[in-house]
Amino acid sequence: MTLARNLILAVALVTLLGGLWVAAESPPWWRLMLAIGVAAATHLLRQRLRVGPAVFYLAWGEAALVISLFLVPAGWVPLAVLCGAMVAVAGRALHFRRRPPETVPEVAGVLTIAAGVGSLIAVSISDPYASGLSGPVALGLVLAALGYVVTVTGLAHLMLRLRRGVSAGLLLRRTLVYKLTMLLGSLAVALPVAALARAEWRWLLVLPLALWLLHWSYTYRIRSRERRRMWARLAAATRSLNLSDEAAVAAAGARGALEVFAVGRAEVQLSRGTAGAQAWVADTRGVRPRDALPDPETRVCTAVPLLAAGQEVGVLRIYFPEQAGPGNGEYTALRVYADALAAALQDTATHEELHRLLERSVYDAQHDRLTGLLNRAALLARGETAVQLSPHGSPVALLLVDVDHFREINDTLGHAAGDQVLTVTAARMREHAQPGELLGRLGGDEFALLVPVPGRAALSEVQQSAVERGRELVRRLAAEADINGVTVAVESSVGVVVAPAGTADMAELLRRADAAVRQAKQGGGTVGWYDPRQDASSPDRPALLAELRAALDRNDELVLALQPVIELATGAPIGVEALARWRHPQRGLLPPAEFLRAVENSDLLGLFTEYVIDRALAVAAQWARRGSPLPVAVNLSARSLLDTRLPRVVSALLRKHRLPGRLLVVEITETVITSEQPGVLEALRNVRALGVRLSVDDFGTGYASLTLLTQVPLDEVKLDGEFVARAAESVEAAAIVRTTVELGREIGIRVVAEGVETEPQRTLLTRLGCTAGQGFHLAAPTGAEQIGELLRSLSAGAKRQRSSPAQTA
Repeated sequence: MTLARNLILAVALVTLLGGLWVAAESPPWWRLMLAIGVAAATHLLRQRLRVGPAVFYLAWGEAALVISLFLVPAGWVPLAVLCGAMVAVAGRALHFRRRPPETVPEVAGVLTIAAGVGSLIAVSISDPYASGLSGPVALGLVLAALGYVVTVTGLAHLMLRLRRGVSAGLLLRRTLVYKLTMLLGSLAVALPVAALARAEWRWLLVLPLALWLLHWSYTYRIRSRERRRMWARLAAATRSLNLSDEAAVAAAGARGALEVFAVGRAEVQLSRGTAGAQAWVADTRGVRPRDALPDPETRVCTAVPLLAAGQEVGVLRIYFPEQAGPGNGEYTALRVYADALAAALQDTATHEELHRLLERSVYDAQHDRLTGLLNRAALLARGETAVQLSPHGSPVALLLVDVDHFREINDTLGHAAGDQVLTVTAARMREHAQPGELLGRLGGDEFALLVPVPGRAALSEVQQSAVERGRELVRRLAAEADINGVTVAVESSVGVVVAPAGTADMAELLRRADAAVRQAKQGGGTVGWYDPRQDASSPDRPALLAELRAALDRNDELVLALQPVIELATGAPIGVEALARWRHPQRGLLPPAEFLRAVENSDLLGLFTEYVIDRALAVAAQWARRGSPLPVAVNLSARSLLDTRLPRVVSALLRKHRLPGRLLVVEITETVITSEQPGVLEALRNVRALGVRLSVDDFGTGYASLTLLTQVPLDEVKLDGEFVARAAESVEAAAIVRTTVELGREIGIRVVAEGVETEPQRTLLTRLGCTAGQGFHLAAPTGAEQIGELLRSLSAGAKRQRSSPAQTA
């Protein structure tokens, strides 16, 4: 910077002395004073232009150049321009009572060089001082003024780049746009005045008045244009704040402030955060946390508090490049932008708090509070998905651990000691479990470990390995532990069961493992394995599957029970769920619990799924033809989604019944969404691409995290009826309902409450913000023959309820 500055001063000195040396004659003193006065007047009228960390002043110096070329010889023009500019600097310093800026020497050098360039261009065509105004002189003056503008602008921006280290490209383009327009105004005023002053010097008195009028007209235009640009950028910056992460909003806020207010540095500091106050700074090098930046330069900082709901969530700081702060228009924009930024930060904080609360509530609902392991419901749900998604026929092992003499520990050492025993047992089993295995506490003193076995290992080998692991668990648990100051050895019994995937569900595996524990205790050992010959309660499933195959062929035994989904406020039906029932010739009407497990673990699943979707769409098609289309929901299992034929089957059935995809809702469980099978998510996306809606059933009872739910665009979540039943008595259940509803509203997903059995439950759900429900109190499941009449009755009741306020009024 010093070298460049000295070089400019040296060139300016050579220009000044060289012009005086080559001048043919000295002008009269009064002409020189007039030229200096004109230059001073034109430099007193200037317009400030701020871009980034730099401020550029636009003056009417080219007008002074044109007039000076008429008043004094060309060699004396640089001296007149220099003296006039310095008079203007001194006058401004005295008026505002401020020290002149430190850049005065280099600015003086730039003006001197530019005046010399302009004078040289003018006299190379025709000397105005000697010949007066003519065509060649006018052309020379236009080119001289243009050379002056280009030289001043180029050298000034070069000095700004060297002094502040910022790119001057944007500032150079914007300055030239404004400066070239000023050039036209300067020539339009200066050329006529110069021609008249040639005959009578008093015409020069018109120049300040004309320039003053032109200056304020042009100033208004520049300010209006800059104000429009600022508000346009404010709108764009405000839109960019629509983010879900607080740190991202703060970074976008700092970047937006940098662009909106055309400054070199802006900062957003948060008043809260997990790691205390945090700040993001934007400057010409980008946006980054403040800790990664050096200390800010000494500049005026305008700080605006970010207020949301009466609380300060942070501070917005704008670092202006000169002593003056923002103008009236800028301060208004700054306040508007600060309010938008505060609202965006508050929205992200609220969303994150809802997310954390619901995650915590769902976690608590799925985990045992004492040990932190999965509870019985979550273990059953996750285990069922793991069993269903295992390759058909691959071995699955389940180890059931029962702590022996646990009641004696409670009776002799107290319940606190019993809790410690359970905690120690859980910790040792957690150390024993391997990745991919599921560990949970079933309740009381029972623990379970599910071990899926990849590949096609022989069942006998897997059983032998599982028995060895059971014995290892017994040895680990038997290690001495300090329980309330008493050394205790935890004795346990382990039941082992191994079965091919697809032959038994999770509930059946637990039943068999429990039988194995009893066999171990009855035999006097610590580890027992399941022996079907000693299990008198083993169900007879092959006969049931054969009968079901025949029922699918006959097409009259498997029927649908249809249950409406109701709008809680009005009672209007907004959808229908299709529930499969089996009219068994000998056993009567069978609910799904008595045959669906067998279907899901058999090769009949594909045919059964297609049959149910076909029957459900047939009913929906009838409603559509009558002018009352309603979506119908069908439950699908994880294995159904792994069937590569499923998207083609759904597409074909929609075409068969001439229905749009939006009239079919596919209901899945949380465990299906979060399964590690890549084919599941792909199948859901393929089905979703048909326009079919996706719904998550029994929400809150599985083990899904909210982050994983975003992997598939969902339309609906159905809150499990257990939370609905407990919401009136349990703060935790009510919190889950409320936060689920609020989160659903935030991300555009409808929340349906299942199991609404009483009017108080309906009232409470409405108060908690839930808009839709399903349950016997609202509408019981009914057959396809009666569902039309039920829907018409519900719609009529809703219509009466909507019109009743108007009638009362």
